[in-house]
Amino acid sequence: MKKEIRITIVLVGMIAAIALAGCASNAAGPALDGASPAINDAAQSGPQAAGNDPAGVIKGSVAAPGCEGFSFTQPDKYSVCGFAVLNAVSLADKVKIFVRLAEGAEVPGNAGKVLVQTIKIEWYMDGKLEAGPNEKLADVDICYSASPGKVLVVEYYDGTQKAWAELDSVVDNDQVCAKMTMTGLYVLAEKE
Repeated sequence: MKKEIRITIVLVGMIAAIALAGCASNAAGPALDGASPAINDAAQSGPQAAGNDPAGVIKGSVAAPGCEGFSFTQPDKYSVCGFAVLNAVSLADKVKIFVRLAEGAEVPGNAGKVLVQTIKIEWYMDGKLEAGPNEKLADVDICYSASPGKVLVVEYYDGTQKAWAELDSVVDNDQVCAKMTMTGLYVLAEKE
């Protein structure tokens, strides 16, 4: 094969690789409503006393932010793996909220028609787990993208009742949001 053809093939391959890398970094799509990815480093990991030690962010990864788990102590918008946003309007001093995707074995059945993976939220005050209700500690909404033509609700698993409960959910601007006030599991479900 001629040298010019080999050089052309290599250049085309490099351009294609660069173009694919650019597409892959946008594959997760933009964060909902201007949400910023949460920081996941040693200073931001879950409370060590509770035994939570999520994996760090892999450098060069194109995975959506928040999939490995994270915590936050400041008001802001935090993306949870590209499918939910936590809008923390205010947090009291010494409040830390730890967020991660729930494992299959820890997710009870009997929720509505679940549309995305379950999110586990843990509230801590001064390093101590707080079951809730925690509306005096923080003002935090959990929001998901709303699909047109579907009746969607945010559900919370009530461990004392051993049942999923619909939260007062508000649909606005193509999002469905609810107040997040308890430690536990949250999910987006379609009403049947």
